[in-house]
Amino acid sequence: MFIKWIVNIFKALNSNQNPREIAAGVAFGFMLAFIPSNNLLWILLLCIVLLLRVNSGIMFIFIAILKPFVFLIDPFLHAIGYTILTNAALYSFFTKLYNIPFVFLTKFNNTIVFGGLVLGIILWIPLFILFTFLVKQYRDKIMAAIQNSKIYKAFINLPVVSSIIKLSSKAKETVSIIK
Repeated sequence: MFIKWIVNIFKALNSNQNPREIAAGVAFGFMLAFIPSNNLLWILLLCIVLLLRVNSGIMFIFIAILKPFVFLIDPFLHAIGYTILTNAALYSFFTKLYNIPFVFLTKFNNTIVFGGLVLGIILWIPLFILFTFLVKQYRDKIMAAIQNSKIYKAFINLPVVSSIIKLSSKAKETVSIIK
């Protein structure tokens, strides 16, 4: 399963997809991994993200990779959420928000949920910029080096692999003719 995730990441990196879509998938993956998933807030954010031009495969892979380790930063998320939720200046705002029907289902008043949301929002732009840069660097430098390596060329020249590549290109031609 883990190998399949790695293959899917490399498929996305080697595709013609815009690097910003891949980076947005990573950034939203981080955001959704920070927030506990047993509330309406997580579900609403996921639905909104699925409506955007984001590589959802990458997003789900990053959620699956990060989610088991988020408990390690729960004390930090709790501290962020507690600091904001107990701020005296925001008390009346949060009280009014909590009294709106169905808003309590988002569990925004949980310190870890709110801390995860705040941390995800804060880290979204730096992660987006970083991964856009990394995807571009991979495509410009690393992918070319891999394609020029002797190991890659030997792998591509294997009879089984070359026949799969030929079948794949014929299938793509057939699909483009049908369209």
